[in-house]
Amino acid sequence: MRIVLAVSATLRPPLFFAAALTAIVTVVRLVGERAGGPAWVFGREAGGGAALVGIGWLIPVFGAWFGHRLARAGDGPADLRRALQLVFGALLGVVVVFLVAKVLLPVTLATFVFVALALPALAILAVLAWPALARALFVYAVLARAPVIALTVVAVRSVWGTHFEQLAPGAPPMTDFGRTVVLCCAQVCLWIPLTMLVGALAGLLAAMRVQR
Repeated sequence: MRIVLAVSATLRPPLFFAAALTAIVTVVRLVGERAGGPAWVFGREAGGGAALVGIGWLIPVFGAWFGHRLARAGDGPADLRRALQLVFGALLGVVVVFLVAKVLLPVTLATFVFVALALPALAILAVLAWPALARALFVYAVLARAPVIALTVVAVRSVWGTHFEQLAPGAPPMTDFGRTVVLCCAQVCLWIPLTMLVGALAGLLAAMRVQR
């Protein structure tokens, strides 16, 4: 509860709604995968395979909503242009990190650690760009990813055959425990920073419309 109280009161009702809807989408995705639904809707590849039903698509939607609400309440970024520059720079850094990891480095645990350290460092720029929005996106990301982590632990143990338990293609063999640790760390160290950065960009674009 303390982490939610750190969020602006303007965003607390939207935040709870966003977390609830995200949890519903997570459950629908699990049921669809387990039922053998079409891959383009319920992908079972590592990372989700950009399937139609997935919580990743909600990030820019809620980022824009949060940013619009904050801007309307007079809690926008101190310097919109500087904030956009910071977030664009961070997202460019994310692209570079993933290109290096995919093209130049082998699929090893060391490469995963490199990405898992780089993305949280880049997410600091979202905090510098717009602290109020960054706090809200961080809390949303934690609430969104906590159910995924719980499902991952059960999925690996139960061998469900879902994307929740899939490592990146070419990853070295791991024990179930090792795979669970890596997958859960990915939710924390990759998806939370990505939520903060992609959501920040969407929120800043929404704030631009308010400030015109």
